[in-house]
Amino acid sequence: MRLFLLICLLTVAIPNFVLGQKMPEDYYVEGHAALLDSDYEKAILDFRYLIDWYGEKVEMSILHTLGVAYMRGKYYDSASVKFRNLFDDTAHQNTMTRRVVAHDMFENYLAWHMYDSAIKYLYWSDTGGKTDFYICGWTAQIERRKFRDNLVRYYEQKGDSLMAAKELMKTALDLSNWADSTELQHIKSILLKYLPGKHLKSELKNAMQHLKIDYSNEGEVVAEQMLFLDTKMEP
Repeated sequence: MRLFLLICLLTVAIPNFVLGQKMPEDYYVEGHAALLDSDYEKAILDFRYLIDWYGEKVEMSILHTLGVAYMRGKYYDSASVKFRNLFDDTAHQNTMTRRVVAHDMFENYLAWHMYDSAIKYLYWSDTGGKTDFYICGWTAQIERRKFRDNLVRYYEQKGDSLMAAKELMKTALDLSNWADSTELQHIKSILLKYLPGKHLKSELKNAMQHLKIDYSNEGEVVAEQMLFLDTKMEP
């Protein structure tokens, strides 16, 4: 009897990890590893376990990662619900947090071929839902480039090659890219996918002829405009 009681006492006292039972931290680590290994089914199971374990105290990062696992596993409906809940729950938090979730919603809807919803959240992720949202300096150039790259992907997947070409040309017009001949050649090679070679050559020539550059009193470029595919463009 004493031996039995001693065994029971030791069983209670020994930590779970010694007995081989997985702890929540194990599910967290294994879930992230599964996500990196494209094992989305396991990642979904691990993060759903964590959500059940923590209940109302679950961290937002766990909810977000489950949404990403759903999206990458092509469970777009489930991902949409998870991201939408996160988007609503972060309404009173900082704008950058909601911009990250909005971008995930764009990616999910784009993969789901729900283009009206995709473009809505792409613009939200770019502006934070504000018409006066402003980022300056190098960060602004990086953000602008990311936004246009996503616009190109959006129009390309939607099958609107003309709009994709126009967005690419806006990227080429960006001040930071004119001095980068490699970048311009890359953009030109992509444009060739959308427009016949002769057509593209004449359009580029016409665009350069209508390039308008405004300078400040200090001689710095302050604005550029060009006409490309019958559209006035600015960087």
